[in-house]
Amino acid sequence: MKLYIQSHRQLKRIILILMSYLTFASFTYLNAQWARTYGGGSLDYATSIQQTSDGGYIVAGYTLSFSTEFGETSYIWILKLYSSGEIEWQRAYGESNRNSRAHSIQQTLDGGYIVAGAIAPNDIIWGKNFLILKLSSSGEIEWLWSYKGRDYDWAYSIFQTSEGGYIVAGYLGYDDYWWELLICNFWILKLNSIGEIEWQRTYDAGGYERAYSIQQTLDGGYIVAGETTFSHDFWILKLSSVGHIEWQRTYGGSNFDVAKSIQQTFDGGYIVAGRTLSFGAGDNDFWILKLSTNGEIEWQKTYGGIDNDYPKSIQQTNDGGYIVAGSTSSFGAGDNDFWVLKLSPNGEIEWQRTYGGSNPDGAFSIQQTNDGGYIVAGNSSSFIFPPFPYQSDNKTDILILKLSSNGDIVSSCDFIGSSNAVISDTDITPQNTEITPQDTDISPQDTYIIPQITNAKIINLCAKFNLTIFATHGGTTNPSPDSYTCYSGTEAQIEAIPESGYEFNKWNWDTSGSDNPTTITMDSDKSIIAYFYPVLREEDDSLFEFPCFIATAAYGSTLNPYVKILREFRDRYLMPSRLGRELVGIYYKYSPFAAELIAKHKVLKVAVRNNLVPIIAFSYSMVHLGPIITAILFVLILTTLIFSISFYLRKLM
Repeated sequence: MKLYIQSHRQLKRIILILMSYLTFASFTYLNAQWARTYGGGSLDYATSIQQTSDGGYIVAGYTLSFSTEFGETSYIWILKLYSSGEIEWQRAYGESNRNSRAHSIQQTLDGGYIVAGAIAPNDIIWGKNFLILKLSSSGEIEWLWSYKGRDYDWAYSIFQTSEGGYIVAGYLGYDDYWWELLICNFWILKLNSIGEIEWQRTYDAGGYERAYSIQQTLDGGYIVAGETTFSHDFWILKLSSVGHIEWQRTYGGSNFDVAKSIQQTFDGGYIVAGRTLSFGAGDNDFWILKLSTNGEIEWQKTYGGIDNDYPKSIQQTNDGGYIVAGSTSSFGAGDNDFWVLKLSPNGEIEWQRTYGGSNPDGAFSIQQTNDGGYIVAGNSSSFIFPPFPYQSDNKTDILILKLSSNGDIVSSCDFIGSSNAVISDTDITPQNTEITPQDTDISPQDTYIIPQITNAKIINLCAKFNLTIFATHGGTTNPSPDSYTCYSGTEAQIEAIPESGYEFNKWNWDTSGSDNPTTITMDSDKSIIAYFYPVLREEDDSLFEFPCFIATAAYGSTLNPYVKILREFRDRYLMPSRLGRELVGIYYKYSPFAAELIAKHKVLKVAVRNNLVPIIAFSYSMVHLGPIITAILFVLILTTLIFSISFYLRKLM
């Protein structure tokens, strides 16, 4: 017996531990994947994301929502996120009337961050200079410099080097006023740990050249990828540690081909992602090249559909394959969607997913995370209230997805789609170019920027709530009265629009007041009603034109005490429950016609008043005496009535 009790206790302990583990594992899985938007009231963009050493994420981009000139001037915007996607800190960096943008961010060896982008010079409105910011772990500026080469200089990629300095790639541009062309060259800066220039060079292939991606290689040199319009091709440069060219090649066909992202692979070669118009299934397609250490092609493939597909970011994964992200118009739910492909080591598709809604969405940056999943950052115009077709064209938010290893989020996220990319092998031979880098001679310039704390609104795309909008007779709303499904955290703005002869009075139910428009934060199911009252006619200050309630029509005024009793009953006992709100909504939908008819006929007014007496009495008792006393009175009245009828019937017999 004793042995049985001990075995029973051990079994209970094992079951308890197993249940606890399963609960924890389930919670951890659900918490590990998420989808959120971050933004303000205007345009907000993410261009770069990286997982940080604490398991969170750092995001860089730019915002027009939090600049001093709302919607007009862009500021660099940096968000530090926890692993759950909640914001740890957020700051905008900019100067009044000077557009600035961030294109690349990386966590530095000291736990801070290095940011590369561009800022408008004071003397050229549409021009740009390189801008490099070194931030502390909390987002404070440690140092910043702008670097002016010519008039149109953009830094697109930055990488901390092994000795603690930085390598920056972008382009140096200027106007050729004779030919009315913008001339651009690759521009590479090697900086020390405090932003001073160690060496600087341009690389000119004789056309229009932009560098989009740079990385330090295992031998201490650098690999650079971009485009040249001399041949309209990918242009890849392998540089030594001091910027001398070790090899240089173009890759392309007869049309436009642009390399956007490059990374050195485990075998010492390189993986390159870009877009091609020369090959593929449709317009622009993803084009992925696997190169050897000296730039020879090991394999080359296009991925796409009949429309435009643009890759932005590629990374080798722990299993030796690759993850690539961008946007697609060939597949998905709308104009453009996020498009993520997981490739095998030889470029075959292991899985492919689209993520997005009915409006333009596009991914700009992807990275594999410590748990084997992926973090993706980009922009979205789809997940904004009110839904299409009401939403403004001037609203874009940052969209960040935390994906599992197979591209899933959670089952409640319903904006994930499938795609069926056409894979095509291409057969091009790289062409050697013969250019000599030119030294430039510029000095960093002081730039004055004060960080500003921002207040981004977060929307959880994996949780939804219902918003039901009603309007009384005499007006409507924008969006129109209906039921809408909103994502958690959505700030729904509703405007009341009165008809001629009516005026907006107030909001009620899950919001109150007379602000118009009003804003509701969707953190649960919400219902709202807009009250419209008739405007008094000048020739008759005692009657309204078209009373909107049956009781109001019968008694002639919304101020009648009996009408007030009915409203108090409605607000106290019907509105708190969903069923009650549905009943009230049905009443408001079908009562206006009856109310107008009653208001025009005295006989109907008298008849309705008589029929309303028991309802008013019941409502008065519920409001002033409470449900318990009302129930007791109801039982007494019912008992008295039954007794009286019974007594009368016995007397007749």
